[in-house]
Amino acid sequence: MRAPARMGWFYSHMGAMPGGGVAFHTAFAVFGSQRLWAHDPGGPLAGLPWILPTLIGAPAIALWTRHYRRRFAPVG
Repeated sequence: MRAPARMGWFYSHMGAMPGGGVAFHTAFAVFGSQRLWAHDPGGPLAGLPWILPTLIGAPAIALWTRHYRRRFAPVG
């Protein structure tokens, strides 16, 4: 059995919390914004609310995790 990675719980948390934010923003962009503002993107822009939060959130999660892996890396 392998030993857990140092600060593994933290990296898991730092992926899950922004992941929940991506899910929230996707749901709001698809369903909530249409009720709040009277708009209906059509044509090629119809899929944008579904993928835009992921296109922004996934690289942000990767950069955030990489930053903290470097910050908490053992010295030497």
